[in-house]
Amino acid sequence: MHCCSKKGKYKDISHRTSVLVTGINQEYYDFVESSSQIANESARSGMRKVQNRLMRSPYSEIHIPPDCTFNMVEENYFAKQSGFTVGSWKKYEAAEFQTVKLNIFKGSTSKIHLVIHKKSSFIGIMKVLPPSKMSEARTELNVLSLSRDSPFIIRVMDGFVLENYYIFLEFAPFRTLDHLTQAMRGLGSDCARLYAMEVTCALKFLHERNIMHRDVKPENIYILLSGHVALADLGSSLRMDGDTIVSAACGTYVTRPPEVWSGHPYSKSVDIWQFGMTLFNIISNSWPIVHPNREKHISLVNNGKILFSDHFKDDASTNLIGKMLQINPNRRLTSSQILKHEYFEPLKEPYSPPFTPLQLFNLFDLGEEEVVIKVLVNSLESTL
Repeated sequence: MHCCSKKGKYKDISHRTSVLVTGINQEYYDFVESSSQIANESARSGMRKVQNRLMRSPYSEIHIPPDCTFNMVEENYFAKQSGFTVGSWKKYEAAEFQTVKLNIFKGSTSKIHLVIHKKSSFIGIMKVLPPSKMSEARTELNVLSLSRDSPFIIRVMDGFVLENYYIFLEFAPFRTLDHLTQAMRGLGSDCARLYAMEVTCALKFLHERNIMHRDVKPENIYILLSGHVALADLGSSLRMDGDTIVSAACGTYVTRPPEVWSGHPYSKSVDIWQFGMTLFNIISNSWPIVHPNREKHISLVNNGKILFSDHFKDDASTNLIGKMLQINPNRRLTSSQILKHEYFEPLKEPYSPPFTPLQLFNLFDLGEEEVVIKVLVNSLESTL
């Protein structure tokens, strides 16, 4: 597989029943709440989308001056900069940006706004982290700066600091694979294939540089304007010194591998387990292992027994996931080995995403930012 190919012109959980807080561990409760929230934000039916448009207030939350234009051509942004130094922080000047919409996404530790850089008209995401998240902010900027050569990792444009830390990123207008998975009630083995290859390419890029992502999950895989995907949210990532292994907790309730639950040291194979769980989820809209009781959940993880539903229509996908979800980390496939797996054999160049930008636009209720995304989609369609 060719992991350096560019992405176009622009650089169910299984238990959705209500949960009583009493007697349920908090981490599981947070997982269910988050999943339910994303389900509510996912695709609407055609009639529901029309109704949302009709009911939307004429006093839009979108703030774009009538004469303002915008684009997603990063060369325009860099042409207006005095210089771009990898991993460096600039002084944040609020006057340089036009806020389009506040809190476009809900980050657990950050605020995420849609903004336009005034001089270049480049539209992107401004991720704002408080001083208490200095380490996370610095890690994310450093790793993203090192990863600009990968088309399968979200692209960083710049980093700023004032009272807070500001990371300027490319805009992924079609939300995340979690949203798409829940909208489609599972993508199936065929539809998930290209997305899986692109995420594997992102992990291969990181692992070759001794970087662990440590939080691979559907919510951290963004759908770009081109319809391709990019791995994002690298604030938890860790750059290792050689083959150094760590023991700090990582991942979420449903993606955490056995060695992390056991408090044992781990290495890059932790990403493979997390991605195996993620691939199972995007294919079937369910999780292979999840239980509200923490001790029983850990026991199921340590047992490693996986049951596949009818969403898995070929042996190749089940074989691949089985080799990724090995209890022994040393027996899991590496990212390079995953790319050579027979599951990806049907993919041929040029790699076209399973959904076009126009299909994604019509699939989602994109809220107030729909007017912005429509302009971007139309601009992209006119170049094809």
